[in-house]
Amino acid sequence: MISVSEAKENSGSPDQNADIKVQNPKGTTTSSVSAVGAATPSYTEVSGVEKSAIYRIQPDGPVDTLRTSKDENVFDLSLTGNTLDFSTDVRGRLYSMLQDRKQTLLAETGDGDANRLVKTDAGMWVGLSNPARVM
Repeated sequence: MISVSEAKENSGSPDQNADIKVQNPKGTTTSSVSAVGAATPSYTEVSGVEKSAIYRIQPDGPVDTLRTSKDENVFDLSLTGNTLDFSTDVRGRLYSMLQDRKQTLLAETGDGDANRLVKTDAGMWVGLSNPARVM
């Protein structure tokens, strides 16, 4: 059974700063937990460092960096044979990369993020956001 030692006067709901006491059957320990204010997530953006990278991890362990970018985040990857297609957040760009690491800009959707790539027999579908669309 869990009981809250304090409640708000009007609403009857638990106070954010109330102590919570856990009551256990005889012969066991009683625990007490105090609520703490919600933590605000924080991050620091550092300029001049890579936002995203694409790595190839070889079966025997070595790691190759195929692409890094300080400007674009890579959102999705699609590998077909020796061709790697990927989408980014800058103007919804779609790229293709061959084994020689040469990148080709396939399309620029204009705005938003290209979040998802789906290949079918009919071609490639691209899921976009901001605004939400499928191409």
